[in-house]
Amino acid sequence: MNRANVFLVALLATFAIVGCNKESKPAVNESSTTKKVDASLNLRQLKALKKLDVEVGKGQVAGEGDLVFVTYTGTLKDGTQFDSNDIEGGSPLSFTIGGHLVILGWEIGITGMKVGGTRKLEIPTNLAYGERGQGEKVLPGADLYFTIKLLEIVKKGEESVFDKKDIKIGTGAVAKIGSLVDVNYKLTLANGKVADLRVDVKKPVTFRIGPKLVEGDRMVPSGLSSATVGMKEGGVRYMRIPPVIGFGNSSNTAIPPNSLVLIELTLRKVH
Repeated sequence: MNRANVFLVALLATFAIVGCNKESKPAVNESSTTKKVDASLNLRQLKALKKLDVEVGKGQVAGEGDLVFVTYTGTLKDGTQFDSNDIEGGSPLSFTIGGHLVILGWEIGITGMKVGGTRKLEIPTNLAYGERGQGEKVLPGADLYFTIKLLEIVKKGEESVFDKKDIKIGTGAVAKIGSLVDVNYKLTLANGKVADLRVDVKKPVTFRIGPKLVEGDRMVPSGLSSATVGMKEGGVRYMRIPPVIGFGNSSNTAIPPNSLVLIELTLRKVH
C-alpha cells in the first residue's frame, strides 16, 4: 500500500471514530428556564376569542362605558382553577367596559351580554396576560378560560340614577325632605350577599332625609335618602342604588368599594 493510500485509510478511520462518539453522546439536559418557556408555548393554542352563552340573560345589554358587576371563575387549559369570586361569602367584581382595568378578552367578551346571563370565554394569550403571565399560576403565554355571570349593569350616563319600587304602601305620615325617620332595612350586594341587616323593630336606624344635616344626624348615602322621600309609615320599598350615589369607595368591610346595593327598607316612623 503506497503512502497516499495509507493516509486516506487513516483519515476515513478518524471520521468514523468521531462520528461514533458524536452519536453516542447523551442528550443535553434542558435548564428549568427552557422547560418553563416550552411549557408556556404548549399553552398557547387559541387563535381567537371564543364566546358561548350558557344562559342568555333578560336584562340590559352591556356596552362600552357601562359599569358591570360580575361573578367569575377562571381556569387554565387543563382545568386548573386559578381565580374565582363565585364562592360562599364572595363579593361581585365591578369594572367599566373600556376602562382598561381588566384584560382585553373580558372587555370584548362581556360586551353584548344581558343581565342575568352566563357566558363561557376562551381567551387567547394576546387578549389575556400575554408573555408576562400573572403570578405563579398563570404562566407566560397561557390561554385562559372563564365562566362569567353578569349580575347588574349601571348604564353609561345613569351613574346617579336610583330605582325604587313600593312593595307595601304604608298608611301613616309621609316622609319628606328634612324629615327625621326611623327605618329598618336589609342591604344586599349584586350577587345576593347580605352586607348589612338592620331588621330589629326595637332598634331602628334613624336619619334625616335631605342634603342639609343638623349636628348629630346620621349620614346616609344621597341615593338612599332621596329614595325614601314619599314613603308612608309602615311602608316597604325596594331601592337599587348605584355606587356614585351609594357607598362609593366606602371603607366599610361589608360593602366593597364601587358596589351597587339593593335595599329593602321599612319606614317605621316619621318624627
